[in-house]
Amino acid sequence: MSEVAEKSSMTIDGKVFDLNELGASLKDLKKGALLTTEYLKMEVGEVKRVVYVDSAEINSRKNDGSKEVAVKLLDENGTLRINADKALVSTLLTLKKLTPVEISCTGEKTSPQGTYKVFEVNALN
Repeated sequence: MSEVAEKSSMTIDGKVFDLNELGASLKDLKKGALLTTEYLKMEVGEVKRVVYVDSAEINSRKNDGSKEVAVKLLDENGTLRINADKALVSTLLTLKKLTPVEISCTGEKTSPQGTYKVFEVNALN
């Protein structure tokens, strides 16, 4: 039996929750916003309008156990997306959360570390 199932209450941030009551309330709740994220991949010439939501630390795409910073973006369909392209992340991290922007993928460049995308980011007013 799980630790949660063995308890009848749980305290979070000083507030006590009755777990039986909480579990019973699930059937009456309506489905809300989609919380899972999809990776935002952009090809050269593509333009996307999104809202910069926040940043997050994710597992590196190198699969070596390291972490990298990614940005969370809300697209026009209300889907939460994530992107870890360093050039894009470094620009978006300078913005306030919930800033609407237009992102254009303007090209690709090659460096000794590999190929990377070039982005143009414009604030939307």
